[in-house]
Amino acid sequence: RYIYRTGDESRVYFKNHGNLSNINYTNLIKLRSMKKRAINVDLDVNWTSPILYYIDKKLNSKRILQVLKYIQENTCIKFLEGPPTNQGKTRLIYVKKNFCSSLIGKALYEYQDTDVWLTDYCASNFGMVGHETLHALGLRHEHQRHDRDNFVEIYNENIPPSFLDESKTIYSRNFETFDIPYDYGSIMHYAGKLVETNGKIFMKVKNIDPYNEMIGQIDMFSFNDIKLINHYYCSKNCSMSQHKCKNGGYIHWYQCGTCICPKGYYGRDCGYFKQISNYCG
Repeated sequence: RYIYRTGDESRVYFKNHGNLSNINYTNLIKLRSMKKRAINVDLDVNWTSPILYYIDKKLNSKRILQVLKYIQENTCIKFLEGPPTNQGKTRLIYVKKNFCSSLIGKALYEYQDTDVWLTDYCASNFGMVGHETLHALGLRHEHQRHDRDNFVEIYNENIPPSFLDESKTIYSRNFETFDIPYDYGSIMHYAGKLVETNGKIFMKVKNIDPYNEMIGQIDMFSFNDIKLINHYYCSKNCSMSQHKCKNGGYIHWYQCGTCICPKGYYGRDCGYFKQISNYCG
């Protein structure tokens, strides 16, 4: 069994942001056991709340704390600042490095930590910190879903060998999506043109050309990013609830008779659509 670390993602977040790292893309490193999934559902390598965290004093903590606060306010997960050394309980630790990377899921043993590596630049960007933090919580890349070929086309001839691990499909038996639709706007979705592919298009949205401008966004978690976290970590809070949500909503983790609704919908079951005014001015 293995757990995995991502490669240097400072080189793959961007469409045309330039080379932010002088480190060559590192192959996926096998460290300890983990199955590849949209979110890893192996209980041995996923977290229980509260999650202890620690931030390297060499890093600016502002964006990191904002990311943890956002996740805490929008899921059942709680974070608690931990000690500077491991005291027998796995910590989520943010460490200053010269590239950006994360272990995927909780370390297998309590005396080991799950470390997120960040450059100063990555640490200053909410989306980059968010992307790596979701890896640490167990999420894989959206464009590696088993059904991705229905939504995007991959140009293998434009992919360097060192990048193949981050662009190939993860098979369905190892990829738990909880029936959440493919999400072009996920913070876990790469852009179609990356520094690592030397500006060549390696991935393109099928049939809906404007969506090519959507993939690769690093501004904010999408609705479905947070929904996926809630489905895995929080659904047990309402396991006895018979309440159903419509239009892609999901049950509130502390108010099991209400739903969290996607933009445009409201109501206890997300059954109502907000009318948009045609008035401009």
